[in-house]
Amino acid sequence: MKTKLATIREQLIEDIDDFEVEFKNFHKKERRNAERRGRRDGRDEKPAPEATTMNAVEKEIYHSYSTQIAELARDFQGTLTQIKTEYVVPLDRQIKDMDKKQVDKQIIELKEKRDSELRKLEQDYREKIEEIQKDPDLTSLRDKYDEADDNYQDLSELLGRKDTNAFFNWPKWLYGFVIFLIGVFEMAANYGMFLNFEEPPLTTLIWAIGFGIVVSLVAHFNGMLLARGNYLKKYHVMGGAMCVVMLAGVVFLARFRMEALPDDIPGKMLSEPVFIFISVIFYMAALFLSFMSHDSNPEFINAIEQRKEAREKLDAKKKEIYEKTEEQKKN
Repeated sequence: MKTKLATIREQLIEDIDDFEVEFKNFHKKERRNAERRGRRDGRDEKPAPEATTMNAVEKEIYHSYSTQIAELARDFQGTLTQIKTEYVVPLDRQIKDMDKKQVDKQIIELKEKRDSELRKLEQDYREKIEEIQKDPDLTSLRDKYDEADDNYQDLSELLGRKDTNAFFNWPKWLYGFVIFLIGVFEMAANYGMFLNFEEPPLTTLIWAIGFGIVVSLVAHFNGMLLARGNYLKKYHVMGGAMCVVMLAGVVFLARFRMEALPDDIPGKMLSEPVFIFISVIFYMAALFLSFMSHDSNPEFINAIEQRKEAREKLDAKKKEIYEKTEEQKKN
């Protein structure tokens, strides 16, 4: 029906265009004829002042235009009649013949077809999403997190706390950097102090670097043992013994170093106590920092870190699956 109506529309437009061309030619011709008649009558296309009705020429012009308009009306009327006869009347009759039950039946059938297609699309979508979420890596990561979380929960209930009891709970890299700085300051202090005693620069530099590294490392482990002494008393004993050994080592090195220095160095007698004082101060600072930065239970710290790592890996995998799911939705 749409095709036929389009054909009629095109034909109607074509007829209008043809009529426009013909009417322009007709109007041009009639205007010229009227000019000729006017010149012959000597009235320059104007009626006589006393005239109250159209003369013969004016009637002829009026009749010519009326004929053109009548032809146009007849053509349009024919087209409209054709549309009404061939399409409007049959369509109206068809609509009247359709009863309400038939209309309701067709509506129900269309709804059922629509719902069936929607269910099929939803089922396909769910199958694709389930396939994405059945990633074996996701299942493995969930199992690892559950295992790490169970271990954490067991230790948390046993210890009666949810987090570390370390006073300084900062990142490992930051703690290591601070310990390193203490060692550097200890090296610089020793080097600068003993240059004032006119000791050889190379010897002093070797002593400062070597002993600074030893002080930082020993203080780290010593503080860690003392912090864990609250969990097992043996760590207190081990930490105390390490502290005594370290302090004894400082005194021994100070005495050995003083005896190795030439007798003509000014202030030689002050070299030993200054070395001991500087070394002990920096050692105790690093030991205190280490003690305050370690938890009393190493197993609980490991459980916290393992749980955190497992959680981060699981979240990263979930994010990856979520992005795949969103991409699937767009497709």
